[in-house]
Amino acid sequence: MLRKIESSHRKRIDPDGVWEEMRSLRDSKLCREAIDAVGWRGKLCMVNVKGDCAKQGFVYDVDSDEWVAMAEGMLGGWKGPATSMDEETIYVVDESRGVLKRYNHDRDEWSEIMEDK
Repeated sequence: MLRKIESSHRKRIDPDGVWEEMRSLRDSKLCREAIDAVGWRGKLCMVNVKGDCAKQGFVYDVDSDEWVAMAEGMLGGWKGPATSMDEETIYVVDESRGVLKRYNHDRDEWSEIMEDK
């Protein structure tokens, strides 16, 4: 039953507005655990756990219907709730330090932009 439910929710809308099956993500724990996901630059970035523990991250490209492993710097800095601004900039709250960070795609790193004092 779980497989049937999961397969019925793996859909995307094509450019013509028609629902179609999206490629499934194999060999990951994202579908079995709580995830954090954010839309960014026409992609869906997904991480299976927050904080400093071992985690998996994948990026789904809607246009090409492809999954790729998340960049190392992006994944390493994803330590709390995330959001994006106009799908151009990703922000994350590092809950352990009380810091707001912004992701720099060109350098694959996070920079602190605000700290809770």
